[in-house]
Amino acid sequence: MTFMLKNRSVFIASTILVALISIGVLFYYVSETEKRSDEVSTLLSNQLESVSQKMALLGDLNAETGYGGFIHNFKNYVLRRDPAYKERALENYDNIIENISLLRKLAKTQAERNALSDIQETVSAYYKRLYVLKPGLEKGNIFKDDIKVKVDDSVAVAAFEFLYSVIHQNSKSALVQAKQKQAQTAGFIQYGYILIFAITVVACLFIVLINRLQDAHAREKGANEAKSQFLSTMSHEI
Repeated sequence: MTFMLKNRSVFIASTILVALISIGVLFYYVSETEKRSDEVSTLLSNQLESVSQKMALLGDLNAETGYGGFIHNFKNYVLRRDPAYKERALENYDNIIENISLLRKLAKTQAERNALSDIQETVSAYYKRLYVLKPGLEKGNIFKDDIKVKVDDSVAVAAFEFLYSVIHQNSKSALVQAKQKQAQTAGFIQYGYILIFAITVVACLFIVLINRLQDAHAREKGANEAKSQFLSTMSHEI
């Protein structure tokens, strides 16, 4: 009987220990799953926010530089010598320099910074030529003036194309990284299913063992009672 009680105490202590370990493992699994899911969301959010910010700034830079902005006002000043066009061009120039500065802070590679430098050098070349022209427009000199202030902007065009391609690539890269993280998280969740199944099997085994232990205890108790009754009867008869 003492041996049975001792085994039962050890078994109960083991059961409690296994239950505590299982709860701890499940708690770790749940917290780790949440952490990994948050990592996916944070990664995708940060990457897309960076891409969105760069896209907006590059769009502003393109608008300030292109034929609706700086170059448009520059060409009109060359043709008309209207000071209003020069003032607009100077405003465009200031905005361009500011946008390039902001984009430099977001640039991740030297190639991106070089492309921004190419754009700035091209715009600066136009800017300097604003002061080459005389304020008054002289008939017959428009063609000469146009040649005098001509700037090769093919380098800047190529730089814009490169920067747009980088943003497109960054968007694809962000999605690929997010999918990889998501796949890792999905794999981790699958391990969780296996863990839960294993804990369930162990719990069932413990229930079976507890039932067997209770049956054995009941049989031992019944045997002891029968033995006591037998001894009592024999004593009475003697």
